[in-house]
Amino acid sequence: MVFSKRKWFVAILVVVVTLTAAVGAAGAADKTEQMLSRIKTVYTVVSSWHKDGADIDKFTAGAIKGGLEALGDPYRFHRQPERVVQRYRRLLGS
Repeated sequence: MVFSKRKWFVAILVVVVTLTAAVGAAGAADKTEQMLSRIKTVYTVVSSWHKDGADIDKFTAGAIKGGLEALGDPYRFHRQPERVVQRYRRLLGS
């Protein structure tokens, strides 16, 4: 059976995340540290396989946005910092 690069990437990513979760659960004292470690691992793998490297700012913004959306709370949202600055400048007239 021959796998495409994409299938290999997904398979490796699943293994890395699973192993990170297992190791993190055994050694990390804090659940937050476990989750941050998993996100860092995913970014490292994605960055190494992405054709142009992964943009850390875009990855971080996407992780924050996705995390807030996953909560299912309609009153939580995330705005890009640049958009917040633009909005306040318009409101203040500067």
